[in-house]
Amino acid sequence: MRAKSYAREAAAVFAVFCLSGFLSARSHATEDTTPPTGSILVNGGDAFTSTREVTLGLAWADSGTGVARMRFSDDGATWSAWETPAATRAHTLPAGADGHRTVRVQFLDRAGNRSEAARDYILLDTTPPSGAISINGGAPVTSMRAVTLGLAWADSGTGVARMRFSDDGATWSPWEAPAATRAYTLPGGADGHRTVRVQFLDRAGHRSEVFFDHVRFENPAQMTILLPGGIPLELVKIPAGSFEMGSPETERGRFNKESPLHLVNFRYDFYMGKYELTQEQWFAVMGAWPREPVSDYGAGPDHPAYCVSWDDANAFISALNGHIEASGQGPVAVRLPSEAEWEYACRAGTQTRFYFGDSLDVPDGNEDDGVRSQYMWFAGNNVGRKGDPGYGTKRVGQKLPNAFGLYDMAGNVSEWCEDWDHLNYLGAPTDGSAWLTNPYEGRRIFRGGDWTRTAALCRSAFRLHYYVWYRYEAVGFRLAATR
Repeated sequence: MRAKSYAREAAAVFAVFCLSGFLSARSHATEDTTPPTGSILVNGGDAFTSTREVTLGLAWADSGTGVARMRFSDDGATWSAWETPAATRAHTLPAGADGHRTVRVQFLDRAGNRSEAARDYILLDTTPPSGAISINGGAPVTSMRAVTLGLAWADSGTGVARMRFSDDGATWSPWEAPAATRAYTLPGGADGHRTVRVQFLDRAGHRSEVFFDHVRFENPAQMTILLPGGIPLELVKIPAGSFEMGSPETERGRFNKESPLHLVNFRYDFYMGKYELTQEQWFAVMGAWPREPVSDYGAGPDHPAYCVSWDDANAFISALNGHIEASGQGPVAVRLPSEAEWEYACRAGTQTRFYFGDSLDVPDGNEDDGVRSQYMWFAGNNVGRKGDPGYGTKRVGQKLPNAFGLYDMAGNVSEWCEDWDHLNYLGAPTDGSAWLTNPYEGRRIFRGGDWTRTAALCRSAFRLHYYVWYRYEAVGFRLAATR
């Protein structure tokens, strides 16, 4: 009996002990009434992203039972399923137009307490910037390489941070801070179109497409046309003005064909070849010769083209104008000069017998006063016989130029003009245009004298003619041009 009584007492004590433990545990469970805390960072706190795929950085704390779950929302209304907490998590931002995206997180502890929704936001920028460029306010032509660029840009996301520039689309300047205007220097070289390109970079790393504008560069004093193969053809600007064309009756060595002296007014600028057309330039355009130059009369890339008729010269001009248009070097057209243009350009403001003076101290044959030979190749300094090195045409540009910067306007080769032949200047145009009525059919004017002629026949007023089909080893041409 005592044994049974002891067993009942022990069982009662154990029951009380168990109930006490249960109540104690229950008491502890009901004490976790504080919700957890937490935070979220999108891409480590970056201000923007260029992709919807981001990484969330997560942190939490709970003083009670500990965090058991977390969930996410983009709008605060629709939530993902509860999941096990982790310090980092991949997340896909919602689609739609670029702009700010907010990601929310909520934590749940083991006591069932939910945290407040922690949030972070990031700017989604998936669209490259747009922009525009203008050179000198959109002007079609500039005479200066120094220009001003006008720049505009737009970006719906992070904003434009940098811009850069290129002349050719291959080599770019360093990135620089954007500005609405910027000084810029166009590349050098021949006259023609220059293109400037700009590209913008936004803060999300997006590059815009390349925007461009172009302007035609025209050197005010000179024009350079690039022939096939990149061979330059230089022309000098001749300013508008007036002059007395022909020679006075008192001029020594004159001919009646140079009368009457008459005033010509140029109301326009034009361009004149800096040099006589060279053999290299002819061949670059034509690829063949009407009559191939020979060493007897001077052969080489810088020698003037000769044995070209008036018709040959115009065939060259037609081919060159086609090349100019095809290569985008217009608007410009080359041609033979009018006779008035030729003499105006030759005289370069002088009214003396030669553009370097009257040269009256010696006769007008082959004599040289020491000045003539500084400016022209003529019979007086044509050395030797046919086949000798000093015989025939000479390389262009070796003598001194006139005041307009033109070389060999006297001597070396005679130069075709556009005009038909007339016995004198009675009825000649006075506006600088070519005289195209034709009393002597088939004959055109040439000017300037050449290496075979005496000094008198190299005067600025001297004029002669040949038939349009005639080819001679002392006749070439010089180009004129208008824009």
